[in-house]
Amino acid sequence: MWLGVRLSDLMTGDRVLVVERQGSALTVPDPERWTRVRSGVEGIERFVATAPPPRDGTAELLDVDRARAFVTPVEAASVRRLLARGPDPLRGDPEARGLLSFDLRPGRPTADRMERHPSLGGLVAQLERVRGTVELGRDALVVSARLTCASATAADRVARFLQAFREASEARASLKEKLGALETDVNEGTVVVRWSMPTELITALLSEERRSEEQADPERPDSR
Repeated sequence: MWLGVRLSDLMTGDRVLVVERQGSALTVPDPERWTRVRSGVEGIERFVATAPPPRDGTAELLDVDRARAFVTPVEAASVRRLLARGPDPLRGDPEARGLLSFDLRPGRPTADRMERHPSLGGLVAQLERVRGTVELGRDALVVSARLTCASATAADRVARFLQAFREASEARASLKEKLGALETDVNEGTVVVRWSMPTELITALLSEERRSEEQADPERPDSR
């Protein structure tokens, strides 16, 4: 599964979701709900919703082999442009590896966030690309990432911030246990990060969250 979103509009529901299934071919969308139209690209079938969907609904479907893309209304124009002109030079290309992979272009934080967290916002503004994976090791969950910065100076600032974060956590035993081991390395304009968290800790955190949800809503069927 691939998910494409704009970080600045993360909560509004604008997205492109692509799901690839194994085995059998895709089923044909319901003709009462979807109208087949030309995609302009050989091998890609395009379907448009017959009724206007809500902003976080699906406006178009794109089928390629055993993969189907679900496109929300705001992103439909961008997808049509991509079909007509080809992929953008700076397009995301996350690795198909691990439990999760990501390829982000953070962009400049909003004015509101810059005002509330100026130091952190200044660091984020220096990040041009963040690529990484989340993998399950033998006894730990490992996050590996490469942070491409605007300059070598910016990379040093980001690395110093992460190192200060690590040193602060190591000063408190309980915090160190929760955060796991954080390693950083700087190579000119790139910061390489490796964050290892024990699987026992992840299991404990998930169990604690579930208990909190059950206490907040004791009438849930799975809480009895």
